[in-house]
Amino acid sequence: MKLVHVGLEEPLCTAVGYPLIWTIENPAFLYRVVTDLRRQAEGEDGDFVLLKEGKAVPLSAAVAVETDLSNLQPNDKKRLARFCKKLEQHYVAGGDEGSLNALQGQIGAFVRELSEDFSVAVDWEEPGIADLLKAVGIRFRQEGGLLEQLCTIADVVASVQAQQLLITVHLRRMLGAEDVIAFYRHCRALQLELLDIEGSLPARLDGERHVIVTDDLCTIVDGDGQSGVLYERIASNAPKGAIDGFPTRLPTFEV
Repeated sequence: MKLVHVGLEEPLCTAVGYPLIWTIENPAFLYRVVTDLRRQAEGEDGDFVLLKEGKAVPLSAAVAVETDLSNLQPNDKKRLARFCKKLEQHYVAGGDEGSLNALQGQIGAFVRELSEDFSVAVDWEEPGIADLLKAVGIRFRQEGGLLEQLCTIADVVASVQAQQLLITVHLRRMLGAEDVIAFYRHCRALQLELLDIEGSLPARLDGERHVIVTDDLCTIVDGDGQSGVLYERIASNAPKGAIDGFPTRLPTFEV
């Protein structure tokens, strides 16, 4: 995909297995960029245009943005609502209503038993899938350190939100080199494109591409960060220089 911004002469090119590090040394421009990305990922207007196979698509349809890695929220309400809807669609598509009917019957018997000592008549509504999931407090499991939580976020973005580009802020600052490489591999296994935004230039890791915006807003492309040569290589399915695969871990949830 290509991420176009009014302040850049060339688009930012992202692709699976080719993590792109966008260093913005100008604090005001960095703030503007991060704010715009966060808002556009939520469906608002901004200065970015996302091109997918040459066609403009809303950022909210393909991009997830994590701006605060010190306070990751995989269980925010929007993600959980989307997950519950996906589970309901999965159930409906399966066409097997026996287990739900049995459970609804058990709940009805429980309500009748609970209220039979009172001299009042009661009615109730049979719970649907969404009601049951809300009742048991379904949520994604959060465990381990920052790397594990980031992998959970990536799992949710790829399989639940069905988005293709994950944008992080200060990933390289927050994680050590070994954990960064492990996260790159995890994202590639999920077929998830990755763009990390930094305020200062980090040391290069194998497989990374770099685009640098200096303090005076000059753009430097380092390591084939935007060139057409990179896209020709990707299109030919020759993953030269890409990060090696990493075992896919599907989202886990607990009740």
